[in-house]
Amino acid sequence: MTAVEGIDLFAALNATSTGVVLLAPEGTTRYANAAALRLFGRPSSDGRRPDLLQSVAYEAINLDRRRLAQDPDLHEALTALRSLSTAGVIGLPSPVHGQVAWVCVAVSPIPADATRGGSPDWIVTITDGTDLASARERARVSSDRLTLALRAGNLGLWDWDLVSGMLHLDGRAAATFGLGSAELDVPQTTISALVAPQDIARIDETIHEHLRGTVSRTEVTYRVRSAQGGYGTWVCSAGAVAATDPSGRARRIVGTVRDVTAAKALEEALIESEQRYRLIAEHACDIVARLSCSGEILYISPAAETLFGVAPEHLASRRISSVARREYQGIVRDSVERCVNRRTPTDVTFQVDVPGFGIRSFEMSLRHVAPVEDSRTGASLVAIIRDFTSRLRDIERMNRLGGILDRAHDLVLTACPIAGVITYANRSARDKLALDLVAGLGLTMGGIVPQMDLETIRSLCKQGNDRRTSPPVETEFLREGRTPVPVEVVFQMIDGLQAGTDTVVVIARDISARREIEEVRQDLISTLSHELRTPLSSLHAALDIVVHDLPSDLSLEAGQMLEVALRSSGRLIALTNDLLDISRIEAGVLDLQLATHDLSGLLRDAIETVSPLARTGAVSLSLIEGGSAVNVMVDADRFLQIAGNLLNNAIKFSPTGSTVEVAFQDCHDVAEVRIVDHGCGVSADFLPRLFTKFAKDSHGWQAGRPTAGTGLGLPIARALAEAMGGAIHHEDTPGGGATFVLAIPLEQR
Repeated sequence: MTAVEGIDLFAALNATSTGVVLLAPEGTTRYANAAALRLFGRPSSDGRRPDLLQSVAYEAINLDRRRLAQDPDLHEALTALRSLSTAGVIGLPSPVHGQVAWVCVAVSPIPADATRGGSPDWIVTITDGTDLASARERARVSSDRLTLALRAGNLGLWDWDLVSGMLHLDGRAAATFGLGSAELDVPQTTISALVAPQDIARIDETIHEHLRGTVSRTEVTYRVRSAQGGYGTWVCSAGAVAATDPSGRARRIVGTVRDVTAAKALEEALIESEQRYRLIAEHACDIVARLSCSGEILYISPAAETLFGVAPEHLASRRISSVARREYQGIVRDSVERCVNRRTPTDVTFQVDVPGFGIRSFEMSLRHVAPVEDSRTGASLVAIIRDFTSRLRDIERMNRLGGILDRAHDLVLTACPIAGVITYANRSARDKLALDLVAGLGLTMGGIVPQMDLETIRSLCKQGNDRRTSPPVETEFLREGRTPVPVEVVFQMIDGLQAGTDTVVVIARDISARREIEEVRQDLISTLSHELRTPLSSLHAALDIVVHDLPSDLSLEAGQMLEVALRSSGRLIALTNDLLDISRIEAGVLDLQLATHDLSGLLRDAIETVSPLARTGAVSLSLIEGGSAVNVMVDADRFLQIAGNLLNNAIKFSPTGSTVEVAFQDCHDVAEVRIVDHGCGVSADFLPRLFTKFAKDSHGWQAGRPTAGTGLGLPIARALAEAMGGAIHHEDTPGGGATFVLAIPLEQR
């Protein structure tokens, strides 16, 4: 190479935009043209420094992911540079500007004979690769975005070569078809074999329509074989022609596939739900309608024909307001507009002229329904229309009934049995209990009758004959700051039309006046009993002495008079004792001496006591004893009083020559004593008052027997039995007569 030639060559190299670097075999820079220096920001005076080689080599090493020391030597750097591909794009830092310069580097050896040396030199060409690097970066970002989008949408990619029939699937597409999770190429027939046979024709038709140009893309949902067996997996494939041959015939179709099994199940559930609700609407007693936001009827259930008297097809496209009577049409229109504008539930009542029925009243509930996403229809209204006519009549009847109840003197209340909240109170109840007509009805039964909770009330109702109405119960109605109101109350449970809608009806009678009269009567009886008992006892004792102990020089008539006086005083003493007993029992101060006694012995004593009365009426007394002894826990004197009273009644009502039978038996926890007579029995009219104080029944009274008593015997007997833990009840005797059953606790074992 001559000097002139060299000068021309270097001038040419400096004029080119491609960087050229000549490297010696040992790695030193023999030459770097202006473009090479400009690409790395170095002044031309530094052209022969090896920094350029170090930078290129260092970046090449980084590109190959090989680590060197912080200051690599030139030999290793050169070795790395020589291993760089001839089309490598690397980023080199600029020491002047501190930025990364992207360059394309190509390395090739110069033959040794061309350099007249033993080892070849190396020539490095460097071009500006900024645009190429930028394009590659944009491609990488786009690829990353596409990958993320496919992953987020659970989409798999497929590429179908129509010429070869091969189908390329990415990992997600392969997994969707149950073929693993790696990319693979399979014949299209392999995928067809996985498809449900009944779906293949539909898929082929969709593809052919796309190839004919009828549709711009293919999209079809079909079933494929699942891992569990059967065709339980639903997939959706969508694609389009991606390449054609010169004649315009399709060569490749590219698309996506996704698993839509869950979406299909949801779709089927929604369809089933829609069918179920439509079935309900079709058979509902109320009218179900769907309206446009202007009030136009889009759908109306068959109940419209029954309630409006117009077939549903004749109501289609009409405005709902046109169904109402003229004076209500504006009200209905305003309600529809209000529901649409405010998007809040709206209720309205209106009347309709129904052919063949006259005027009917209806209540309509409107609800705004927002448009469903991807739906072709916009917002709409759902209307539930129910016949209000009978309800209005019920309200009118209730108002009339309320007027009647408000004029009643008894207290009438109704309450919800779940929470016990009072829902109605008539005027007497409101006045007596100071209840406000509106605010006061929020009280509960517990706030008025705290001693009776709802369970107690239910239990009382079950004691009634119909298992729904309680027997009369005396209690007190309480209100804070007011005097308690004594009442006799009856509770009744009334079934509601639906579960949980039962009502407790409370009918109470103010017994304040009765209580006052009862207190006066009790005081009078107590006073008379105490004031009469002592002088009567003295009088009876004196008469007994005169009649039986003193020498009698009186006339026959005088003696008979003394006998009558003696018997009369005895009856007065018995009456006084009965009055005292009943007073003690009601006051709760009865003194009982409970002890263990042989029941058979007690009954024999009682029979012996009433034997004179039985002989007078020619009535036999029979004690039927069991095989074993029965011991009872009683007060002996009070037991004899009970048994004597029951035997007296049996003798008084038994016909001459009959037998009164007394039997007893051990019935586990109690001993049962049965006193049976064969008289006329207890009359049906008197039976409800059998154990009522001062009640007397002369029906079946046998002539020649002692006159009727005070009417306190049975009440006292029952009260004494209950005080000792027992009970008395009445039964009819087969063939006629009465049976009184006395149950007494057995001794503690």
